[in-house]
Amino acid sequence: MGCRRHRSGRRRRERGNILRPAENFQSEHLKGHLGYWVVAVTDPAGGEENAGIFYVPADASGLEFSQPYEKMGFCYAEANTDIWFNDVRIPKRYRIDTEPGQGSKLIKGYVIGLGRLAGAARLTGLSEAVLETCMDWTQNRIIAGKPMRERSLFAATLAEMWRSIEVSRQYYLSITAQVTRPEMYGSPWEAQMKAKFSAARSLAGDTAMMVTNRAMQLMGSAGYAYESHIEKYMRDYKIVQMWLGGAERDRMDMAQGLFGPFKWAGDN
Repeated sequence: MGCRRHRSGRRRRERGNILRPAENFQSEHLKGHLGYWVVAVTDPAGGEENAGIFYVPADASGLEFSQPYEKMGFCYAEANTDIWFNDVRIPKRYRIDTEPGQGSKLIKGYVIGLGRLAGAARLTGLSEAVLETCMDWTQNRIIAGKPMRERSLFAATLAEMWRSIEVSRQYYLSITAQVTRPEMYGSPWEAQMKAKFSAARSLAGDTAMMVTNRAMQLMGSAGYAYESHIEKYMRDYKIVQMWLGGAERDRMDMAQGLFGPFKWAGDN
Protein backbone atom coordinates (compact mmCIF):
# COMPACT_ATOMS: atom_id res chain seq x y z
CA MET A 1 0.00 0.00 0.00
CA GLY A 2 1.34 3.43 -0.91
CA CYS A 3 0.82 6.22 1.56
CA ARG A 4 1.30 9.80 2.55
CA ARG A 5 2.57 9.96 6.10
CA HIS A 6 1.26 12.41 8.67
CA ARG A 7 2.12 12.98 12.27
CA SER A 8 -0.63 13.02 14.86
CA GLY A 9 -2.48 16.34 15.05
CA ARG A 10 -2.18 17.41 11.41
CA ARG A 11 -5.34 18.36 9.53
CA ARG A 12 -6.95 15.27 8.10
CA ARG A 13 -7.86 14.97 4.49
CA GLU A 14 -11.55 15.53 3.78
CA ARG A 15 -12.37 12.38 1.84
CA GLY A 16 -15.13 10.57 3.66
CA ASN A 17 -14.79 8.37 6.69
CA ILE A 18 -11.53 7.59 8.41
CA LEU A 19 -10.80 3.85 8.26
CA ARG A 20 -9.20 1.73 10.93
CA PRO A 21 -6.54 -0.49 9.32
CA ALA A 22 -8.12 -3.72 10.53
CA GLU A 23 -11.31 -2.75 8.69
CA ASN A 24 -9.35 -2.42 5.46
CA PHE A 25 -8.29 -6.05 5.47
CA GLN A 26 -11.38 -8.09 6.21
CA SER A 27 -12.00 -9.37 2.68
CA GLU A 28 -11.26 -13.02 1.93
CA HIS A 29 -8.33 -12.01 -0.25
CA LEU A 30 -6.59 -9.98 2.46
CA LYS A 31 -7.09 -12.13 5.54
CA GLY A 32 -3.85 -12.71 7.37
CA HIS A 33 -2.39 -9.31 6.41
CA LEU A 34 0.50 -8.83 8.81
CA GLY A 35 1.09 -5.09 8.83
CA TYR A 36 3.42 -2.43 7.47
CA TRP A 37 7.09 -1.61 7.11
CA VAL A 38 7.55 1.98 8.23
CA VAL A 39 10.66 4.07 7.53
CA ALA A 40 11.25 6.68 10.22
CA VAL A 41 13.91 9.00 11.62
CA THR A 42 14.55 8.43 15.31
CA ASP A 43 16.22 11.81 15.98
CA PRO A 44 15.08 15.18 14.57
CA ALA A 45 18.75 16.00 13.97
CA GLY A 46 18.69 13.41 11.19
CA GLY A 47 21.75 11.66 9.89
CA GLU A 48 22.16 8.18 8.48
CA GLU A 49 22.55 6.57 11.88
CA ASN A 50 19.07 7.77 12.87
CA ALA A 51 17.16 6.18 9.98
CA GLY A 52 15.29 3.02 10.87
CA ILE A 53 12.75 0.50 9.59
CA PHE A 54 9.94 -0.60 11.88
CA TYR A 55 7.22 -3.23 11.75
CA VAL A 56 3.76 -1.87 12.62
CA PRO A 57 0.95 -4.47 12.94
CA ALA A 58 -2.20 -3.87 10.90
CA ASP A 59 -4.33 -3.66 14.06
CA ALA A 60 -2.01 -1.33 16.00
CA SER A 61 -3.92 1.02 18.28
CA GLY A 62 -3.95 4.59 16.92
CA LEU A 63 -3.19 3.66 13.30
CA GLU A 64 -5.73 5.21 10.92
CA PHE A 65 -6.21 5.64 7.17
CA SER A 66 -8.09 8.05 4.97
CA GLN A 67 -10.26 6.82 2.14
CA PRO A 68 -8.04 5.83 -0.84
CA TYR A 69 -7.11 8.46 -3.37
CA GLU A 70 -8.71 8.15 -6.77
CA LYS A 71 -5.90 7.91 -9.27
CA MET A 72 -4.89 7.44 -12.88
CA GLY A 73 -3.64 3.84 -12.79
CA PHE A 74 -3.14 0.86 -10.49
CA CYS A 75 -6.65 1.56 -9.23
CA TYR A 76 -7.30 -1.99 -8.01
CA ALA A 77 -3.78 -3.34 -7.51
CA GLU A 78 -2.93 -1.10 -4.57
CA ALA A 79 -4.27 1.80 -2.52
CA ASN A 80 -2.72 5.18 -1.81
CA THR A 81 -4.00 6.86 1.33
CA ASP A 82 -3.09 9.24 4.10
CA ILE A 83 -1.89 7.38 7.20
CA TRP A 84 -1.94 8.79 10.72
CA PHE A 85 0.06 7.45 13.66
CA ASN A 86 -1.92 8.65 16.67
CA ASP A 87 0.39 7.78 19.58
CA VAL A 88 1.08 4.38 18.02
CA ARG A 89 3.39 2.33 20.23
CA ILE A 90 5.24 -0.83 19.24
CA PRO A 91 7.70 -3.08 21.10
CA LYS A 92 11.38 -2.28 20.73
CA ARG A 93 11.94 -5.66 19.09
CA TYR A 94 9.84 -4.51 16.10
CA ARG A 95 12.72 -2.40 14.86
CA ILE A 96 14.28 -4.25 11.91
CA ASP A 97 17.76 -2.70 11.90
CA THR A 98 19.87 -3.55 14.93
CA GLU A 99 23.10 -1.57 14.45
CA PRO A 100 23.85 2.15 13.91
CA GLY A 101 23.76 2.95 10.20
CA GLN A 102 22.25 -0.39 9.24
CA GLY A 103 18.80 1.12 8.69
CA SER A 104 20.17 3.59 6.16
CA LYS A 105 21.90 0.78 4.27
CA LEU A 106 18.71 -1.29 4.17
CA ILE A 107 16.70 1.68 2.93
CA LYS A 108 19.23 2.63 0.26
CA GLY A 109 20.04 -0.88 -0.90
CA TYR A 110 16.88 -2.91 -0.48
CA VAL A 111 13.94 -0.51 -0.28
CA ILE A 112 15.10 2.00 -2.91
CA GLY A 113 17.81 0.21 -4.88
CA LEU A 114 16.25 -3.22 -5.34
CA GLY A 115 12.84 -1.56 -5.50
CA ARG A 116 13.98 0.27 -8.62
CA LEU A 117 15.38 -2.96 -10.06
CA ALA A 118 12.03 -4.67 -9.46
CA GLY A 119 10.38 -1.70 -11.16
CA ALA A 120 12.59 -2.29 -14.20
CA ALA A 121 11.33 -5.87 -14.41
CA ARG A 122 7.74 -4.70 -14.03
CA LEU A 123 8.10 -2.07 -16.73
CA THR A 124 9.76 -4.53 -19.10
CA GLY A 125 6.94 -7.02 -18.61
CA LEU A 126 4.39 -4.29 -19.28
CA SER A 127 6.19 -3.33 -22.47
CA GLU A 128 6.26 -6.97 -23.59
CA ALA A 129 2.49 -7.25 -23.06
CA VAL A 130 1.95 -4.12 -25.16
CA LEU A 131 4.15 -5.47 -27.97
CA GLU A 132 2.34 -8.83 -28.01
CA THR A 133 -1.03 -7.09 -28.19
CA CYS A 134 0.21 -4.87 -30.99
CA MET A 135 1.72 -7.79 -32.91
CA ASP A 136 -1.59 -9.69 -32.83
CA TRP A 137 -3.60 -6.66 -33.89
CA THR A 138 -1.32 -5.68 -36.78
CA GLN A 139 -1.39 -9.27 -38.06
CA ASN A 140 -5.16 -9.16 -38.40
CA ARG A 141 -5.41 -5.57 -39.65
CA ILE A 142 -5.31 -5.89 -43.44
CA ILE A 143 -4.15 -2.99 -45.62
CA ALA A 144 -4.48 -3.43 -49.40
CA GLY A 145 -4.47 -7.21 -49.07
CA LYS A 146 -1.49 -7.53 -46.71
CA PRO A 147 -1.27 -7.66 -42.91
CA MET A 148 -0.36 -4.27 -41.51
CA ARG A 149 2.74 -5.60 -39.79
CA GLU A 150 4.17 -6.76 -43.13
CA ARG A 151 4.27 -3.19 -44.45
CA SER A 152 7.81 -1.85 -44.08
CA LEU A 153 6.96 1.29 -42.10
CA PHE A 154 4.95 -0.61 -39.49
CA ALA A 155 7.37 -3.55 -39.42
CA ALA A 156 10.23 -1.17 -38.64
CA THR A 157 8.23 0.39 -35.79
CA LEU A 158 7.53 -3.03 -34.27
CA ALA A 159 11.19 -3.96 -34.62
CA GLU A 160 12.27 -0.82 -32.75
CA MET A 161 9.79 -1.58 -29.98
CA TRP A 162 11.15 -5.12 -29.65
CA ARG A 163 14.78 -3.94 -29.70
CA SER A 164 14.20 -1.55 -26.79
CA ILE A 165 12.40 -4.22 -24.78
CA GLU A 166 15.22 -6.72 -25.33
CA VAL A 167 17.86 -4.20 -24.24
CA SER A 168 15.84 -3.35 -21.12
CA ARG A 169 15.38 -7.03 -20.30
CA GLN A 170 19.00 -8.02 -20.78
CA TYR A 171 20.24 -5.07 -18.73
CA TYR A 172 18.04 -5.61 -15.69
CA LEU A 173 18.81 -9.34 -15.76
CA SER A 174 22.52 -8.54 -15.88
CA ILE A 175 22.21 -6.26 -12.83
CA THR A 176 20.13 -8.91 -11.05
CA ALA A 177 22.97 -11.37 -11.54
CA GLN A 178 25.42 -8.82 -10.14
CA VAL A 179 23.32 -8.47 -6.99
CA THR A 180 24.05 -12.12 -6.20
CA ARG A 181 27.83 -11.40 -6.29
CA PRO A 182 28.34 -8.54 -3.80
CA GLU A 183 31.95 -9.61 -3.22
CA MET A 184 32.63 -8.77 -6.87
CA TYR A 185 30.25 -5.90 -7.66
CA GLY A 186 29.53 -4.33 -4.27
CA SER A 187 26.68 -4.29 -1.77
CA PRO A 188 23.25 -3.02 -2.90
CA TRP A 189 23.59 0.20 -0.89
CA GLU A 190 26.90 1.21 -2.50
CA ALA A 191 26.77 4.10 -4.96
CA GLN A 192 27.87 2.12 -8.02
CA MET A 193 25.11 -0.48 -7.51
CA LYS A 194 22.45 2.13 -6.81
CA ALA A 195 23.49 3.77 -10.08
CA LYS A 196 22.94 0.48 -11.93
CA PHE A 197 19.53 -0.08 -10.31
CA SER A 198 18.58 3.44 -11.33
CA ALA A 199 19.85 2.92 -14.88
CA ALA A 200 17.78 -0.26 -15.20
CA ARG A 201 14.59 1.45 -14.05
CA SER A 202 15.12 4.60 -16.11
CA LEU A 203 15.91 2.59 -19.25
CA ALA A 204 12.85 0.38 -18.76
CA GLY A 205 10.71 3.45 -18.05
CA ASP A 206 11.79 5.16 -21.25
CA THR A 207 11.12 1.91 -23.11
CA ALA A 208 7.62 1.57 -21.66
CA MET A 209 6.83 5.17 -22.57
CA MET A 210 8.00 4.67 -26.15
CA VAL A 211 6.36 1.28 -26.62
CA THR A 212 2.93 2.30 -25.32
CA ASN A 213 2.96 5.45 -27.43
CA ARG A 214 4.02 3.58 -30.59
CA ALA A 215 1.37 0.91 -30.00
CA MET A 216 -1.30 3.56 -29.61
CA GLN A 217 -0.18 5.17 -32.87
CA LEU A 218 -0.19 1.86 -34.73
CA MET A 219 -3.55 0.72 -33.42
CA GLY A 220 -5.29 4.07 -33.59
CA SER A 221 -8.78 4.13 -32.12
CA ALA A 222 -8.50 0.40 -31.35
CA GLY A 223 -5.56 1.14 -29.05
CA TYR A 224 -7.44 4.04 -27.49
CA ALA A 225 -10.39 1.81 -26.59
CA TYR A 226 -10.57 -0.01 -23.26
CA GLU A 227 -10.87 -3.39 -24.97
CA SER A 228 -7.27 -3.51 -26.19
CA HIS A 229 -5.80 -2.58 -22.75
CA ILE A 230 -3.17 -0.35 -24.35
CA GLU A 231 -4.66 2.70 -22.66
CA LYS A 232 -4.44 0.89 -19.30
CA TYR A 233 -0.79 0.04 -19.82
CA MET A 234 -0.17 3.67 -20.75
CA ARG A 235 -1.69 4.77 -17.44
CA ASP A 236 0.02 2.09 -15.38
CA TYR A 237 3.61 2.47 -16.54
CA LYS A 238 3.80 6.07 -15.37
CA ILE A 239 3.62 5.38 -11.64
CA VAL A 240 6.34 2.71 -11.85
CA GLN A 241 8.53 5.23 -13.65
CA MET A 242 7.94 7.73 -10.83
CA TRP A 243 7.98 5.79 -7.58
CA LEU A 244 11.05 5.53 -5.34
CA GLY A 245 12.39 8.83 -6.57
CA GLY A 246 11.31 9.19 -10.18
CA ALA A 247 13.15 9.38 -13.48
CA GLU A 248 15.03 12.56 -12.56
CA ARG A 249 16.31 11.07 -9.32
CA ASP A 250 17.36 7.98 -11.25
CA ARG A 251 19.67 10.12 -13.30
CA MET A 252 21.08 11.99 -10.30
CA ASP A 253 21.88 8.68 -8.57
CA MET A 254 23.50 7.45 -11.76
CA ALA A 255 25.74 10.52 -11.67
CA GLN A 256 26.53 9.87 -8.00
CA GLY A 257 27.73 6.40 -8.93
CA LEU A 258 29.64 7.69 -11.94
CA PHE A 259 31.65 10.54 -10.45
CA GLY A 260 30.24 11.16 -6.94
CA PRO A 261 29.76 11.45 -4.13
CA PHE A 262 28.72 15.08 -4.19
CA LYS A 263 26.23 17.20 -2.30
CA TRP A 264 22.98 18.37 -3.79
CA ALA A 265 22.83 22.02 -4.82
CA GLY A 266 21.79 24.12 -1.82
CA ASP A 267 23.06 21.66 0.80
CA ASN A 268 25.32 23.09 3.50
